[in-house]
Amino acid sequence: IGDVTGFVFSNEPLPQGRIRSYSLNAFVGVEFGANDNSNYEDDSNLELVAHGYWRSTETISQIPQPASTMCSIGEEDKDGRNGNGWLISPTSKYWNDFPAFWDDRRINISYVDGSTGVIMLESDALKKAWLDDKDGHDVEISDNDVEYKKFKKVLLPGVIGSVLD
Repeated sequence: IGDVTGFVFSNEPLPQGRIRSYSLNAFVGVEFGANDNSNYEDDSNLELVAHGYWRSTETISQIPQPASTMCSIGEEDKDGRNGNGWLISPTSKYWNDFPAFWDDRRINISYVDGSTGVIMLESDALKKAWLDDKDGHDVEISDNDVEYKKFKKVLLPGVIGSVLD
């Protein structure tokens, strides 16, 4: 699980074990919008305000479709921290974070209403991008349209990732 005393973003060396395995969806349950960590308050890759995605979602009643909105996902950052919420850009194929690849091409998620589900990956492109990247996040994958749309649709349905995309 990891050494909590080593989980300080400004201290080196980074902890060797994971602090946590699962991450919350960075688009729900936060005061500021995409993530309540100031580093993501309108990251230039996201342009959340310009695209109308900047909204507080602190209660379930503020989530338009709780049965279709991801609550948590398995995540495995290569730096061992899994800090902040799980995030992909809602406006481009930019992966700030990657899912954990524990079960072949199946990515397990939970939904805000308490149910669980799985996202099936169509190819190994997403996993290959994670393996090829030095730190396992912050990568744009231009040929990863199918997987990107699947994850985008569960970020905040009714606001992000229309089923008509």
